[in-house]
This record gives sequence, C-alpha cells and structure tokens, in this order.
Amino acid sequence: MSSSPIIKLHSTIISITTLLIYILWINITNLILKYPFFSVLLSGLISIGVYQVLLRGISNLVKASWRIKKLFFGKYYLQGIWIGFFEGNNNSIRLFIETFQQDFDKLTVRGESYKYEGGYHGNWVSEASNINISKGILSYSYQTDAIKNSFINPGIAVFNFRRKSQYKPPSEMIGFSSDLYNSNKLKAMEKKISHKTKCDVKESIEEARKYYLENKDIF
Repeated sequence: MSSSPIIKLHSTIISITTLLIYILWINITNLILKYPFFSVLLSGLISIGVYQVLLRGISNLVKASWRIKKLFFGKYYLQGIWIGFFEGNNNSIRLFIETFQQDFDKLTVRGESYKYEGGYHGNWVSEASNINISKGILSYSYQTDAIKNSFINPGIAVFNFRRKSQYKPPSEMIGFSSDLYNSNKLKAMEKKISHKTKCDVKESIEEARKYYLENKDIF
C-alpha cells in the first residue's frame, strides 16, 4: 500500500536526518568519548535543528513545483484543473471547472458550473475531503451556492478514479454529488486538463463541452 504524502514527507526527513547525524558522529568520535553527556545533548539539539530545516526546505520545494509535487505525491496527486459535466435537475446538462489545490494533509476542491448554452450557474468549495487510494475513491463534503438559490446548500460528493494503471494518479473520475436540500444524486464525469491551478475560463468551458459530446452516449 502506498504511503500518504504526509507520511512520506516525514519518513524522508527522518531518513536524511539520521544519515546526516551518523556522518557527523563519525567526525566527532573523540568528542563523544571525552564528553558523553555533552554529546547526547548536542545530538538532540542537532537532530531537532536538522529536522526542522529539512521539513521547511522540502515542504517549500514540493509546494513550489507541480512537477516535484507530482513525483512526491505519486498516486495521491490530484492537483490541477479538472473539467467536466453533470446532469442537473430536470435532466439539464451543466458544464463545470474544478480547481484542485493540494497540500500534504489537505485537498481543497473549488468548482464553478455553467449552463450548457452559456451563462453562470453556481459554485462550490469542499469542506473536508478524503482520498482512499486503495479503493480509488475521492469523497468530500461541500458548500454550494447556485445563482437561483437564496441560501448556501451543503452536500456530499463521491467519485471513482479512472487510472491508466494502478500505480498512477487518476486522469478521469466519474461519480455523483447530492445536496442536503435536494436528495437527488447528480451524476458527473470529469477529466484533468492541467497540473496548474489557473485557467482560461472560456477555453476550459469549451473543453468541458467537447468532453460532454464525446461521452454523452455512455453517460
């Protein structure tokens, strides 16, 4: 089973810290033999310092580059722009853009939906999310605000991964969402189009429209 990014981060730092302390110890053997108590105190302070420096440095490095983050996160990597469509109430087709912002211990999903013929429909943002990598499922609660509503509507979404292999992150997902004040399950499909978290809305909506036309017969 693949380790989560946060476990992988701390495991990597512990391994590097241990190696650095071992190398240091080899070079100060005489000091250790002469002042054993001092060496224990020194090792503790050095270990904590090295660990904190590595934690901050590696974390910033991973956050600064999506390429490094993708390599580090592996099968957990979802960050980027996703486009797709869902079947709304009255069988109306809605196109949407989702931005996945991913950190070591958190995934935030921000979405905007549009009417198929054009025009803004609504938006949502996740409250809590969970990636079950062994089952290939993403689930999250959210708060949604449709243009026609006078209230914020909470809900839940569950999506199944579509992966090119069991060792890679998903490139597509299919699932459903359900609002608290509307018990209907609204099925949806989406695919990732960019590793970045900024997009041209017009171009992305056109991508979503093409994606719908390609998949409407099997949806």
